[in-house]
Amino acid sequence: MKIYNLLEGNSHTLDNSIVNEPCFVIAKENQVKKMADLLGISDFSRNTIKRADTFIRFDAREDHDYLNLIYFQTVGGTFEFETFSLVFGKTFLILSLTEESHLLEDFLDDFLPSIQTNDISQLYVSFLDALFSEMFDSLYLYEEILAEIENEIIISDKVHGMEEIVEKKNNCFKVKKYMRLLLYVGDDLILNINNLISEKQMKVVNTLDVAINRLYEFSSNLYETCVHLLEIYDSTVSTRTNDVINKLTVFTVFATPITVLTGIYGMNFENMPELQNPNGYYILLGIMVFISLMIYFILKKIKLL
Repeated sequence: MKIYNLLEGNSHTLDNSIVNEPCFVIAKENQVKKMADLLGISDFSRNTIKRADTFIRFDAREDHDYLNLIYFQTVGGTFEFETFSLVFGKTFLILSLTEESHLLEDFLDDFLPSIQTNDISQLYVSFLDALFSEMFDSLYLYEEILAEIENEIIISDKVHGMEEIVEKKNNCFKVKKYMRLLLYVGDDLILNINNLISEKQMKVVNTLDVAINRLYEFSSNLYETCVHLLEIYDSTVSTRTNDVINKLTVFTVFATPITVLTGIYGMNFENMPELQNPNGYYILLGIMVFISLMIYFILKKIKLL
């Protein structure tokens, strides 16, 4: 557990001296209840922090706001997700992390040095603003990955399988689903039921709501891009299949007449005058070459070759 006293601008120990001072607490799930008891947060038993990787919600309680969110980053060409919770009161902001959390810890390494306020309300809004900015950057990076895949499918010979594209689509759908839930959180933040967010910071909250809407629009566009990738993939596979069929068709056009001739002169009949001709073999070869040349020029003229 880490406790940052915003008045003193440094870390603090867990004792009663932090009760009336603005503090930012970073704790694991199993530590949050102890912190809530120390700060005297009422009605916290119903706010037991649980890992809910498909759940985003906002609750306005008697003396605090509870916010459960999902944070994601683009890692290794895919999205990684982490669930976390925020408990926001007049003098405290508690961030609850899962035991396996590493994405948010990396985010905090950049965010903590930037804290230059002793206003909990401003810290709360700044934290969400920085978080949404990071998520937007992740979506932008994922968009670049999808654009690269699209170019490789259309232009280069690099093959991307159906499974890979479907996985990308499923990832984008998951982000889109989370961002749709986040839209409701934006509405709750604007309502500010407990009046915990200062009037000055409410102007920033309005921009947060706009950012949430943009995140949802961006995630929806990424999902549509993945659907388009599947269409391109199907079209590319169909084009390659047609190319193979065309080549087989051209081969058949060349081979069929020659096959007919070889079939005729492969029959075991005695009365076949051409067999008695000393130049019959060469004449037949010449006919085959002539037919092949005729077929070649005809196909060339109609642009099948």
